[in-house]
Amino acid sequence: MVRDARRTIDTSRGALLDDLEASLRRLKTDHVDLWQVHAWGSAPIDETLSALDTAVARGMARYVGVSNFVGWQTATAATWQEADRSRIRLSSVQVEYSLLARRAEVEVVGAAAYHGLGLLAWSSLGRGALSGRYGGGRVPRDSRAASDHFGWFLEPYLQPRSQAIVDAVAHAAQGLGLTPPQVALMWVRDAPQVASALVGPRTVAQLSELIDAESKELVAPSSPRSTTSRAGRTRCAQGLRPYRPEVSSIATEWTPESWSTVRCSTPVAPRVRRCRSRGPRGNARPGCRGPWSRAAGRRWCP
Repeated sequence: MVRDARRTIDTSRGALLDDLEASLRRLKTDHVDLWQVHAWGSAPIDETLSALDTAVARGMARYVGVSNFVGWQTATAATWQEADRSRIRLSSVQVEYSLLARRAEVEVVGAAAYHGLGLLAWSSLGRGALSGRYGGGRVPRDSRAASDHFGWFLEPYLQPRSQAIVDAVAHAAQGLGLTPPQVALMWVRDAPQVASALVGPRTVAQLSELIDAESKELVAPSSPRSTTSRAGRTRCAQGLRPYRPEVSSIATEWTPESWSTVRCSTPVAPRVRRCRSRGPRGNARPGCRGPWSRAAGRRWCP
């Protein structure tokens, strides 16, 4: 919030409800569909979350969530609300997530999956770096990166390491017959646990380009992504990686029971083979690597 021309973080119950009421007056409405706490502040978390309960009870918000919380903060807030049936369960967690910002995969995606939260990915185009305007390290004069107001915001994603991803997205878009923004948006849209990918187009043309991506897919429907064996287990097509929707996309352990819910993701990992071992601490067969799965009683190997 902004007070006396200065940005401050006040997550106390009174401040949050006052700000919500002020927002409703400016919007000329009596409620919002989703109200989210956008920072972990100095106020006790139970006080902060009580404001969400009050907002729903008064009819000022239909659903509530949190934003910019790291993994343990998301899990703490969700667990507190679930501990008492009189409290309103969280519906969402909003974090920055794109091909250039994948830190959410470390803990937030897993926490969201465990607690049944929809993940809202803000800046899904990498703060604009994946818009196709910054290929080859170019910075157009009329771009956000060249402005004094937004330059600092894009600067982290214009470094050599990020530039390689920007160029790769542009190359993939050319081969798929899409635009770089569409490829970047569709990747986030189809990622596990993502409920919505948020964008901020400035022009009607930009908005139309992104809306057009809704009817497209990165992998053509005619390409078989998986088949089902006689045992009812999902077998992914060559070059595709299995994942479970309720588990983080970076999970690498699987149990026999999990294969009934396996889906296939984009080709980011080679095929895997199964290796048996003498036990959790025994010696695996030569060339067998990867995490040990106690439930499966075997290792997964590249």
